[in-house]
Amino acid sequence: MTGESRRPTGPDDYSYLNRISEAEWGYLAGILVGEGHLGIYGTVSAPQFRLEVQIGDQEVCNHLAGLFGGVVRAGQLGGVTYRRHDGIRRTFTNMYRWVVIDGYLIREIMQRTIPYLQGNKLTQARRYADFVDAKLMCWEHKRQQGRSIYTEEEQRVLLRLAYEARKTALGGRKSWLEVWEKRLQELENAGTSNRTQEDSLTGGSNGTN
Repeated sequence: MTGESRRPTGPDDYSYLNRISEAEWGYLAGILVGEGHLGIYGTVSAPQFRLEVQIGDQEVCNHLAGLFGGVVRAGQLGGVTYRRHDGIRRTFTNMYRWVVIDGYLIREIMQRTIPYLQGNKLTQARRYADFVDAKLMCWEHKRQQGRSIYTEEEQRVLLRLAYEARKTALGGRKSWLEVWEKRLQELENAGTSNRTQEDSLTGGSNGTN
């Protein structure tokens, strides 16, 4: 099914998306605002993306997967109920997730839903789309050049974009911030040092000998 592979060989045929009505795209945008997660996770050297909707209604997730692509995953969400006489009783609720990890499909979805968004979600979506675009471009360059890792400059660009998008998300724990900011500063300092060394070897930007 479209959207299942994290690392496709390239863009799939997404022409089926053109047959989806504007009403359905608006519906998806509303779902993303209320229940959507423009996920960014992974390590500071290789941040990843994942688009998902978590909701208790399986039919909604099945509808999204059947219409837009991606997969549906089932699980349980744990909660804690406080009772005055019985102490603490842990409860679980059945939850379903619509998940898309194919970056090319995520890019298509973001391009079509962004016009319906407003406020902070619009800002987050634009920054998220910038990160996804850059990640796909860097991944394509790495694959074409036969490299197994991203260059230091690619890591800096990707981490900066991922950081900006992730920081915009409302709610959630922010324990990742300190680690990401420290690594980003290290990469930016290294980039500045490398550019200074290059200028000293080339005579600066004026091209003189």
